Amino acid sequence: VDAIRSVFLTDTGTDAAEIARLFDELEAQARRDFAAQGASGADPLIRRSLDAARVFGYHRVELTVRENNTSAVELYKKIGFEAEGLQRDAVQVDGVYENVLLMAVLLE
Repeated sequence: VDAIRSVFLTDTGTDAAEIARLFDELEAQARRDFAAQGASGADPLIRRSLDAARVFGYHRVELTVRENNTSAVELYKKIGFEAEGLQRDAVQVDGVYENVLLMAVLLE
């Protein structure tokens, strides 16, 4: 769920309001799934999100995730995301700075 809030799609002209609405719905579902099933509930949601992005004609999906959220990082890798960069001390959580990992997948 950490990264669902930070999903960015490279625009190809698709109605941005429709994409935003879709991801709002997906985020709400992710929160429900995560509460009920833990991290395993996020896998099908992310895959559905990528399928929707393909339908909308997107080529690339990016996300950010805190580097120390290793279960999420491993899940994204399993789905096909690759690490592309690291932002050091990019977020502050409970007074502690944490690194943020940029990950992306190309939709073929």
